Amino acid sequence: MAEETKQPEFVKVADVWMVKNDDQFVGLEMTFTQNVFNKDGAMTVVDFMKNSILNTRWLFATINRVEDKDAPTNAQPESDGSENSKAPPPVDDTSESAKGDS
Repeated sequence: MAEETKQPEFVKVADVWMVKNDDQFVGLEMTFTQNVFNKDGAMTVVDFMKNSILNTRWLFATINRVEDKDAPTNAQPESDGSENSKAPPPVDDTSESAKGDS
């Protein structure tokens, strides 16, 4: 009997905001959601984000989901077959990443 593959659950943990001063972006801010219970959880989220940004495969997949606004109107975005094309697809990453409760 084949083992059923469990689909990952996506938990929203933060909103990310670009800080703009006049016409120039000067920083980045995050506001955490109610799914982050304490400062340790917030640090875990930041650690996962930092480790993901350093992972070229994750970074490419994330950037590649952005639809260019100046792209031709007849171009069809590629789909991974999932119901929500904006949701991040699972990443098969065997690297060590931050562990902990968020």
